[in-house]
Amino acid sequence: MTAVRHHLLPLRLRLCAGMLALAVLCAGLLAASPRLHSHIHDDCAAADHVCAATLFAHGVDPLAPAPLLVAPAIAPLVGALRPAIDVVDASAALRLPPTCGPPRA
Repeated sequence: MTAVRHHLLPLRLRLCAGMLALAVLCAGLLAASPRLHSHIHDDCAAADHVCAATLFAHGVDPLAPAPLLVAPAIAPLVGALRPAIDVVDASAALRLPPTCGPPRA
């Protein structure tokens, strides 16, 4: 009999996912415990210290772009709105009875 493969992902992808999960777990442990963090490197108490554990502790994502906070102009927005009469006219066809269907009893 031939063996059927039950794995959805190849071994290298599963190992990569496991290593990344372990890295996040380690960063969380180092962020939560300053004593553990000081065992990794000695300059962790410095004010300008930046490493994965301190970024993880402060919730900083250094690769994320800053959000763009620019308000849109009002003129294009007003022109894009449909008049209310178009909305009312579009719903008039929905108020008519259906043209075909089961016979009334």
